[in-house]
Amino acid sequence: MSLQIIENPTNIPAGFVDGYQRQNTQSFAVRVGLDTTEPFDNGTTITVPVGGIVEAGGILYRITSQITLTKSVPDRAWWIVLVPATDGLTASLALHTSPGVWDSTRQGCYITTGTHAGRRTLNWVSWGNPLSAGTSAFSRTTKGPYTVESLGTKGWYVARLRSGLGMGNGAAGDFGQGGGGGVPNSSRSLEVVFFHDGQKRYSGKVGGNGFNGNAGTSGTGGGSNMGGGGGGGGGGEETTFETYTTWDMVGGTGGNGGTSTWASAGQGGAGGTAGNNGGNGQGTIGNVGGGGGPGGSGQRRFDNFRDGGGGGGGGGNQNSGNGGTGGNGGRNGIYRDEGASNAGFCNIFRLGN
Repeated sequence: MSLQIIENPTNIPAGFVDGYQRQNTQSFAVRVGLDTTEPFDNGTTITVPVGGIVEAGGILYRITSQITLTKSVPDRAWWIVLVPATDGLTASLALHTSPGVWDSTRQGCYITTGTHAGRRTLNWVSWGNPLSAGTSAFSRTTKGPYTVESLGTKGWYVARLRSGLGMGNGAAGDFGQGGGGGVPNSSRSLEVVFFHDGQKRYSGKVGGNGFNGNAGTSGTGGGSNMGGGGGGGGGGEETTFETYTTWDMVGGTGGNGGTSTWASAGQGGAGGTAGNNGGNGQGTIGNVGGGGGPGGSGQRRFDNFRDGGGGGGGGGNQNSGNGGTGGNGGRNGIYRDEGASNAGFCNIFRLGN
């Protein structure tokens, strides 16, 4: 076995029982809940180095040799449970998919059901997502300002976050028509397992989705001109929970300029990306048709970065003028009204057995 019991102090000689007993009581009070182990995750295995000390059920155990545990599912969150041996002097360690319930008297998390009922888990969790969502503690599902919530009970929690939707290409313009604006369709997500000490209060903010881009305009020449491509969807706003964040979504990608069903019509310009203008349309080869106008630029954000650029203008045909101008890119989620339902989420769950 890799863990051995550390014997409790005795109160001999008998003449000093009271004094020793007070000393023993103080010593025991300090070590309740003690865990100086330092496990670390190697990707597929978990290593517990030599030297750590952990208390469980009033008994102190020391790690006397390095322990390596293999994760059966590498991307799952694993806790380490201390398993006492039948000899009462040693113990081993095993992986567990849940942390157990916080016990304020014993100052640790203990499993209450199943094979490991009554056993303590270490104050540590591996990388990965927990097997169970747990019990809901609080939830934010609409865009709005920070709200402060108290999680109450000590123990392990998981925060699940999703940013507002962003990205989304604008549609190409069709015969004599402007293309539709891009619809934001992409978000980022994050799941974080953390331990709550029962005192700190936590806050969360949910970000809004980006706005759709504007449609491009129709061509300025004859009836066979292409319209401009639609603008790209805007960037989604970040969702945050304390120091954990889903980051900013980039601006939406501009839509491509459309092509014509007429062989004599030119090609629409490429859509702008990340706040840049779209490209000019191209007239048909060997003819004098003008190029389309550039796509409109995205809206400037408060941090001086731009959102998605507009689509490129459509190409003119051989007998006509330039194609239409591409639409503007959609706006960032920060411009959406507070309380809007089109947003990400911030959900907190309490983990137990």
